[in-house]
Amino acid sequence: MEITLNIKLNPFSNKEGPESSKIRFGAIKNYSEVSKFFQTLPKSSEDRYVAEIFEIKNTEKSSWLLDLDSYGSVRIQCSHFDEI
Repeated sequence: MEITLNIKLNPFSNKEGPESSKIRFGAIKNYSEVSKFFQTLPKSSEDRYVAEIFEIKNTEKSSWLLDLDSYGSVRIQCSHFDEI
């Protein structure tokens, strides 16, 4: 199972870069836990959730912490993490 985040980047912090970026978490081992976390977020449309990302941090091998402003965080245990 995988999740792709389409991230709108802050133009003040990213003046020279693109307006958005996509990152993919692939082969998620704890998909059920991650899916339940995303279901608590506000939806903009079917299967699209909206929240401000505070931090994405690699905490250990194959483990990422996704911390969202006002919604808490979830640890994503995955074999693949890449920008697409």
